Amino acid sequence: MTKETHSYRCVGIIGHLYPGILLSHRSALEFKPTATDNLFLTYTYSRKVNLPGITLNISEGPKPISGDNLFTDGLYTSQQERALLENLQESRKPGPNSKVLTIPELEERLEQIVSIKGEEGLN
Repeated sequence: MTKETHSYRCVGIIGHLYPGILLSHRSALEFKPTATDNLFLTYTYSRKVNLPGITLNISEGPKPISGDNLFTDGLYTSQQERALLENLQESRKPGPNSKVLTIPELEERLEQIVSIKGEEGLN
């Protein structure tokens, strides 16, 4: 089994373990664990959960709102606007351990949105 297949299977059970949990921050934009196997989520409480091959970094925060998307059973993902705002938060950890993308990575995402959807799509 490849690392990606294993990670996907783990993601598939997260909604069953934590119904209504939200894939957030960089994970909501990348849709995969970081290079260091971290996944960032928002739920009703904070907790770090080590599963085989993946670490769930759960932060306490607002539940899914109108516009957030159902990803798999019980697991939602932040809508693009919410995910971009989440990624503007400060993080004490740099690189792949950070829950947020770097400013250059965010700028690249915004440029992609403009090139695909135009200025109207960005607004």
